Amino acid sequence: MQISNYQQNNNTFTGFRFNPASKERVYQILEGLNDARVTSKCRNIIASQKDNPIDIEIRNLDYCFGQKIDDGLEAYIEGELSHDNTGMDNFGFPHAREIFDEKFNIVKFFRTAAKKAEKAFNKQISQRIVNGENPDTLNRKAIESLDEII
Repeated sequence: MQISNYQQNNNTFTGFRFNPASKERVYQILEGLNDARVTSKCRNIIASQKDNPIDIEIRNLDYCFGQKIDDGLEAYIEGELSHDNTGMDNFGFPHAREIFDEKFNIVKFFRTAAKKAEKAFNKQISQRIVNGENPDTLNRKAIESLDEII
């Protein structure tokens, strides 16, 4: 698994942004799980957002509901708090699957961040059309960027 490449090429990805401490925490979580499939899923989710101009900032979460958290992470979409990986809902109740399945929890955390960033990007495109940008021009730009990766 080549997760260490992210440390050397932190400018490669524009969607997800990690400060050094949160990057290290993600590595520790993945090393602790010691599951190549989970690490690969997380890597693929992070890579899927590399062309998304919406910022997904990952920060450390040290305390939740007054309790110290060892491997907590928070996601901020466009600077606003989106969600965390504690397995708790907004009312402080634990989700059973997330408590018993740490592997599901970290994958769900990244997947949720990616979905919210994609939703924000789609909303941004819709707003640009409402503001008068030509949908044909936007579509042409999208096709040209698709041509670069195929």
